Amino acid sequence: MLFLYVIVIAWLYVVVLMAASVATSPTGSAFVAIMTLFFYGLLPLALMVYLMTGKLRRKARSAAETSATSTSDSRQTEPGAGPPPAHSSPNPSLEDATDPSPDPDPDPDSSPQADAGRHAPTGAEHSPIAPVRKEP
Repeated sequence: MLFLYVIVIAWLYVVVLMAASVATSPTGSAFVAIMTLFFYGLLPLALMVYLMTGKLRRKARSAAETSATSTSDSRQTEPGAGPPPAHSSPNPSLEDATDPSPDPDPDPDSSPQADAGRHAPTGAEHSPIAPVRKEP
C-alpha cells in the first residue's frame, strides 16, 4: 500500500509542475492550467487508485461480512440473549380470517420467530386448501 502513496505523490508533483508551467507561459492561461491539473492529474489518478485498490476493497468487504455474521451468531448463542424479535405480519386481518383457532403450541421451526434471517419466513400464510400431491 505504501507504493501507492509514492505513485500518487509523484504523479501529483509532476502534474502540478505541468499546470504551473502552462499557467506561467506567455501563451497559457489559468483555465488551461486548471484543465491540465484536472484531466492529466485528478481523473487518471482517481481511476488508477480505484483500480489498484480493488482487491483491498474486496478483502475489507468480506472481512466486514464475516465479522457481521460472527457477531450476529454470537448474539444468538449467548445465554440470556432471548429470542430474536418477532416479524410482524404484513396483513394481520388475513391471518385472523383464515385461521380462527390458532394452535397454542406451534412447531418451533415453522414460527416466524425461528427465522432470524433477512428473508421472509416460509409458510407464513395459512391456506384453507390442502396441497395436492401425486400418488407414487
